[in-house]
Amino acid sequence: MKQPIRILMLEDSPADAELTERELRRAGVSYLHERVDDASSYRERLLSFEPDIILSDYNLPGFDGLSALRIRNEIKSETPFIFVSGTLGEERAVEAVLEGATDYVLKNRLTRLVPALERAILEFEERGERRRAEKALEHQASFQELIASLSTRFVNLSDSELDKELQHALEKIGRFVHADRAFLFLCSGDGEAAGNSIEWCAPGVDSLPSDRSGFPCSASPWLLSRLRNGELVRIKDIDQLPPEAQAERDSLTAEQVNSFLSVPMMVAGALIGFAGFSPLREEMSGESDSVALLQIAGEIFGSAIARRKSEEALQHEKDFVSRIVDTTASLIVVLDASGCFVRVNPAFENTIGYTLDELKNRHIWDVGLPANEEKARQALSIALREPLKEHHDSLLTREGDERKIVWQATPIRAGDHHFVVGTGTDVTERSRIEEERARFKSQLEQTTRLDGLGRLAATITHEFNNVLMGIKPFTRVLEKRWPEDPGIAEVSNQIAKSVLRGERITREILRFTRPAEAALVELDLKKWLAAFVKDTAGLMTDRVDLQIELPDEPVMIDADPTPLHQALSNLVLNARDAMPEGGSIRITLRHDASVGFDTEDERSFVQLTVSDDGRGIPAEILPHIFEPLFTTKKSGTGLGLAVTYQIITAHRGYIFAESEMGQGTSFHLFFPVHGREARNVPAFGTSAMRTDMSAN
Repeated sequence: MKQPIRILMLEDSPADAELTERELRRAGVSYLHERVDDASSYRERLLSFEPDIILSDYNLPGFDGLSALRIRNEIKSETPFIFVSGTLGEERAVEAVLEGATDYVLKNRLTRLVPALERAILEFEERGERRRAEKALEHQASFQELIASLSTRFVNLSDSELDKELQHALEKIGRFVHADRAFLFLCSGDGEAAGNSIEWCAPGVDSLPSDRSGFPCSASPWLLSRLRNGELVRIKDIDQLPPEAQAERDSLTAEQVNSFLSVPMMVAGALIGFAGFSPLREEMSGESDSVALLQIAGEIFGSAIARRKSEEALQHEKDFVSRIVDTTASLIVVLDASGCFVRVNPAFENTIGYTLDELKNRHIWDVGLPANEEKARQALSIALREPLKEHHDSLLTREGDERKIVWQATPIRAGDHHFVVGTGTDVTERSRIEEERARFKSQLEQTTRLDGLGRLAATITHEFNNVLMGIKPFTRVLEKRWPEDPGIAEVSNQIAKSVLRGERITREILRFTRPAEAALVELDLKKWLAAFVKDTAGLMTDRVDLQIELPDEPVMIDADPTPLHQALSNLVLNARDAMPEGGSIRITLRHDASVGFDTEDERSFVQLTVSDDGRGIPAEILPHIFEPLFTTKKSGTGLGLAVTYQIITAHRGYIFAESEMGQGTSFHLFFPVHGREARNVPAFGTSAMRTDMSAN
């Protein structure tokens, strides 16, 4: 297509003209243009500017697009003419096409303008090339050249050109057989009716009356029976018609037709229509040759029309499949053998936020998790050979969100090219719900166990305490009876220590099984922590360094200082015990932290972190550290962390642990900012086993 394109723009709105030019510039079209808005200017510029294409609005003040089209037909009939309008309806569009418009584009869909413009100009150039070829052929009037012309012109004809070429062929044949009128009638699907679809008339000859544009086949039984047998019917004089053709005689007499010629169009032995020529003004030269020509022409017409019907049916089927693909909720992708995107449906685009244009030349693992690339490559390799029933993968959206997809994949082949068609289901929400369900089930089971354990522990503790109370007086009896015996004193001392330890365990169990409701008061956690560290520093060994990092401003929460002191003491002393060779314990306080971690809690929190440089907690033990009576210490009760967790929960907060062997352990405590009500307070044990947590 030559550049620049000369465009004559018939448009009264400068704003609309600017939108059209903007679309042309956006598409990189090089053009020269003239804009007119009235009939006289249009006619003058049509002659002087000699445009390659005309872009016309449909409604203009004192002028209209159809009138402009007719002026084009009069002056520059072959110049492509495209309506660019916001008001062109289907009926007007059909009328415009019948008048000779090349195409039409709605102003609210200007993205179609450049493809339509390029197609129109290319078709115009192609028609010009064909016209030049036809001129050369016109010098050859022989019968063989006409057959060759008809045969070659209909072999690779596009749908958009078929009607025009059929009409052109009718004209050539009509002139060849010396007829005044030529027309094509196409049979309906059931073969019971025929309609006049294309007509050519010699200059000065009127078209068929509108009531003859279609008629029932039963109105011409004699003619149709012969045509269905594949016979060419030529009547030089209607008086020669046999008696059984009375219906045809009456019809032709009414139309003042004295002679006619009908050529059947057969496809696979079935009549799909016929070509008619009338009246015949003189004898055809070369009778047998003319009959052969017309029979071949009928075959060519029939094949072309049948091909168009097949292509229309195929296109309809493609459109139907495309509508299914475009409207289904499933994610559909087509990948080439290298894993690059070839096509995706809107559901896929909406899910990950990328369009097909953005995905082309990218591999499917380019929008997946980097860790899954090798898995995706292996799945593609399998899917290119055999169907893949279920492949789990994760894709990253434009915003970086992870979407979990379950794929089914099928290999397809087109010539020498191999593709994979994948159908996916987004199971992100389903997976989340299943995880939540599993977590809630685990919480319920744990709560049930803890409830039973609590009742049992309370009973056993009461009885055990009674036993201890019975043992305790005997230490004094032993000391009084053998006051000078050092062995007895040592035994008595050991018994007393065991009783005291038993009493401490019973108190811890009772505190755990019968927790008091936290008496929350407004507390400046920054100030409170400073005092806590000062009080606790004396409990550290010489090798352990207790550090604290506090913000500049006060940090207000709702807390009960006494149990909070116990909870934090448990964490600090555990950190000290985890570093027998020494190290650092760090307490840090942060404002405005976000918990996240699947809690769906959107409150504002403060974050308190206790970290150490100790040995760390093994991965297989970490999920159990908050469970009651679970301990790895020889002298531990297994209640310290369970009570700590219980205290933090009573404060409507969260506690998470993360640890790596040889790198130390961190406990992260989250407390709601003062005055913020809780929405999702976790049940006992919720999230305590998180090991993939990162601060904030």
